[in-house]
Amino acid sequence: MIECGVIVSTKDGFATIQMQKGDNCKDCNICDSFGGGFRSIEAVNHIGAKIGDRVEVEIKSYNLLKYSFLVFIFPILMLIGGYFAGISLFNNGETNEGYGILGAFIGLLLSFILIKTIDKLVGGNKKTYAQIVHLSAGSELK
Repeated sequence: MIECGVIVSTKDGFATIQMQKGDNCKDCNICDSFGGGFRSIEAVNHIGAKIGDRVEVEIKSYNLLKYSFLVFIFPILMLIGGYFAGISLFNNGETNEGYGILGAFIGLLLSFILIKTIDKLVGGNKKTYAQIVHLSAGSELK
């Protein structure tokens, strides 16, 4: 997926890019909930673009899907799995909802710890970041 935006800051080979809603976002309204229909993204700046340059950014669909699953779906699965694990581990012949709820919270907490650990392991890998592919014409968002 390729999106356009304007560089608002640069640091250590990375650029923060403010992007407006593109064609790929037509059915999504998340940016509108943050105000103005704009979003910011950090991308690897291989081409040495400067603040104010309009650039095209490539976001690999595979990485987008993988990390969206990790952040949005994985905690829910861990919550549900923790619930059933809590019930089955502490089953004393009768169903006890309290253990299930406790297990659900433990599963959710574990999911956050795992996500943070994965972020630390993968966060420094520039292959997972969006990449600036080239400069575009113009320098302002509409």
